[in-house]
Amino acid sequence: MKASEIITVIVKRFVTSKNVKLDLKSRICFSTVIKTERKAYVFIKKGFHAKRNTTLHAIGGTIEIGENVFLNENVKIVAHSKISIGSNVTIGPNVVIYDHDHDVKGKNGFVTSPIVIADNVWIGANAIILKGVSIGRGAVVAAGTIVTKDVPENHIVKQKLSLDMMESIYKGDSNDC
Repeated sequence: MKASEIITVIVKRFVTSKNVKLDLKSRICFSTVIKTERKAYVFIKKGFHAKRNTTLHAIGGTIEIGENVFLNENVKIVAHSKISIGSNVTIGPNVVIYDHDHDVKGKNGFVTSPIVIADNVWIGANAIILKGVSIGRGAVVAAGTIVTKDVPENHIVKQKLSLDMMESIYKGDSNDC
């Protein structure tokens, strides 16, 4: 058996649909899942690396991933519309990227809007990227940030956390250490 045949057999273990185009120069851990439903597509270029428990799930939408993209452990990317990730992007562990919300009025099931992540973007651990946002070239999304608006290129975005509650709990307690 040739090396390319072995790689093809290994890739078939992760891919649950014929609508997935994956460059053979990719590294995928065994618990990674790439699947499509309802005429959806996943396109992955060379140099892709996915650590364990990563899920790429296109449900009637498209996921496009550029060259040299790294997805750390437990990354979840779900597309009902379109999610486009540029080249040389690094995504930290436990990041969630959804191009949809549930339709709370119950009419259509989901409200969708595409997501675009440009080249050379770094997304920190536990970030959440929500529908309709664009993240510009060279941008950094800090760990734990929930992105609901566009991020300009070469900018850093971080979640502003308030310590008001912590301060009010200890306010006036001079006997505590």
